[in-house]
Amino acid sequence: MLKKLWQVIVAIVLALMAIMFSVSTVTNIGCTVKTDTLFVHDTTNLGACFAAFINENYQAAFLFSDPMADLSSSDVKIRWGSNTHTFSRKGYGEGPAIQFSDTLLLSIGVTYTVSLFSNLGGCEGNCIIPDTCQITHPSDNDTLRLGWNVLVSWNRAQNANFYYIYYGFGAYDSAGYWIEYISGNTFALDTTCTIPASFFNVPGAAYYQGGVYVYPYYGPIPQAGATGNMQGFVKGFLYAEGEEGWVYFYVGTPYKKLSVMEFPKPTKKDAHKAILSRLGLR
Repeated sequence: MLKKLWQVIVAIVLALMAIMFSVSTVTNIGCTVKTDTLFVHDTTNLGACFAAFINENYQAAFLFSDPMADLSSSDVKIRWGSNTHTFSRKGYGEGPAIQFSDTLLLSIGVTYTVSLFSNLGGCEGNCIIPDTCQITHPSDNDTLRLGWNVLVSWNRAQNANFYYIYYGFGAYDSAGYWIEYISGNTFALDTTCTIPASFFNVPGAAYYQGGVYVYPYYGPIPQAGATGNMQGFVKGFLYAEGEEGWVYFYVGTPYKKLSVMEFPKPTKKDAHKAILSRLGLR
């Protein structure tokens, strides 16, 4: 009788141990990892970070890692509706990073799913390209008072979570001769931005001509320690960018107003660099 009771106790203990130390398989985008069900593990690859930018006519993505990911086994795919497309260009670039790019013609308001596949793991997320941004103040060709802060405002673009603002001005003396070009950039969650009066401080400058570009973005605002918006083994940041709004104006009374005023327009790559820099990736 005691022998049978002992056998039952041993069987129960062995069954409990099998349950406690069972191993389950969790499949992530681009990788398969085994996790002990007795513990909760952080499945993020701390040595890699992914960032992607999607707009209506240009798409770019970057996989930063140390060590570098394998180029031949790394790809970025984008899906919408019944369509699936793999980015057509990839190569090693600054970072160190693998860079992916394409020039698909996409649409505002559509949900796009972007996926990373690599030997280091992968991630996946969704985004929507925001509407175009329109600046409401100041007016085009306006003249603002030198020595005062410059307030810029714009409409709230649908599906935008934040805005990238670039401003640049040529400094001129009282006779209308160019001195130098100054520029800056910032980010905003709201629909206003203030350029401080102290920005316009070029020695000998009597007035400035230039303007502001505002880009609407879907995604997490870039800052140190920001939380990504993609799921998977690699930490990922997915951004969708709408078309920018812009305005040209004067700060200070110009020697002569121009019939056409232009200043260097920032490229999408300039915006990408600013975002990657704020995330600490460049």
